[in-house]
Order: sequence, then C-alpha cells, then structure tokens
Amino acid sequence: MSETTAVQMEDGSVVEFTEKMKVKKQSYIDSNTGDIVTKFVFRNGAVRTHATAADDAMVARLALHGADQKFGDEFAGLDDVEDCIQAFEDMSARIARGEWSEKRSSDGLAGTSLLARALVAVTGKTIEEVKTRLGALDAKTKAAMAKQPKIAQAIAEIKAARDAKKPAKDGIDPNEALNSFLS
Repeated sequence: MSETTAVQMEDGSVVEFTEKMKVKKQSYIDSNTGDIVTKFVFRNGAVRTHATAADDAMVARLALHGADQKFGDEFAGLDDVEDCIQAFEDMSARIARGEWSEKRSSDGLAGTSLLARALVAVTGKTIEEVKTRLGALDAKTKAAMAKQPKIAQAIAEIKAARDAKKPAKDGIDPNEALNSFLS
C-alpha cells in the first residue's frame, strides 16, 4: 500500500494524497441548490469547484462528454475491433440495467468476440444466438470453453487470419522476410 500525506486544504479540510497523486476530483449534486458540482483538490492545498445549474444547457454537453469517455474506457487497450464492439455492447446493456461498473476478471480473454466467432464457426449458430448465450455465462466458464480443443483451434485460426491482415508494427512484412530467406 502506498504511503499517504495529509494536506491541509484552503477550505479547511484535510485530504490524503499518495506520493504520485497531484489532484483528487469529486462530482456531486449540491443538496441545497440542486447544482451539479465538480470539485478538484490539489496537492498544494488549492481547492477549485465549478457549479452548473441542473437546468443549464451545458449539462447535456457535459453528460455527452462523460458518456463518450465511459464507453471509450471500456475498450481502451483492446486491439481487436470485434472486442471493442463487444465491450461497447456489454457496457450499453449494463447502463440500460442501471449498472455503472462491472468487476473485470483477468481470465486471459481480451473480450468475448473471439470466443463468439469461434463458437459461430464450430456450432453453426448465428452470432446473435451465441452472444445471447455467452451473456449468461460467467468469465470462468467462457475461459474454460475457449480451451476446448475445437474452440481453441477456431480461435487460433481467427487470430491468424486477423493478424495476417494487420500491418506489421515494425514495418517488416513477415511473408516478405520469409520469402527473402527462402530465395
């Protein structure tokens, strides 16, 4: 656990900061005014707040920015476009159910799109059918299913086909490199 430093803020409050932390932020609805308040407290003791009236047109723009950020955060770091689409759909479903977040599991799968596509290939079911059924499964079951030999082979084939279409990050075409070695 990181050591913290207590900082006396200019508003009289005391806030704990870890060594690398420069600022803490908090947004809330003021119970007296109904304003939407964004408060930032800085490591040097400065406190800055911005209040927006709930009926101000800017609230919609702020909400839209937050929605863009929330959905984008769900697939930040994913390389596969299909995984990004699946992450978006999962987040959309959670928001519709009134769920803000979900604990992520480290099951080794970057998303379920590879598993879904492999299941379509192996079972012949539609992608919609597969996604619906996968949605009812927990991460451990999905991870176990991905290890099943037929599914694992289908996943490997999908990855190989996907990777063959990607430009090399280092600018070297692996097929050209092999061909130059063979000639």
